Amino acid sequence: PVLFVSALTGQRVSKIFPLIRQVMTEFRKRIPTAEVNAFFSEAWEKRHPPLYRGKRVKLYYATQARHSPPTFVLFINEPRGISEPYIRYLQGRLRQAYGFEGVPIKILCRRRR
Repeated sequence: PVLFVSALTGQRVSKIFPLIRQVMTEFRKRIPTAEVNAFFSEAWEKRHPPLYRGKRVKLYYATQARHSPPTFVLFINEPRGISEPYIRYLQGRLRQAYGFEGVPIKILCRRRR
């Protein structure tokens, strides 16, 4: 988040540290695996990724691997089939559902073994 302050008058300087605490809370947020799976399954169904080499990319399961910064791992059949715009779509959906204001969200795609 952006906070405009004034060093000359001290305006809104007192709001800096509460905002830092809020962002750090978002930075450390942890979502249970079952909830992560349900969220990504729903987002996947609402908007499927584009076909890759004529085949549909399938989501098997998802998990939050780390929480500082929030890192999510999607286990799918073809990781190269997920484009950057689709990753941004998923990040936007995560922000709508869970906040993560002011925090970078990483989404990694791995092939299921």
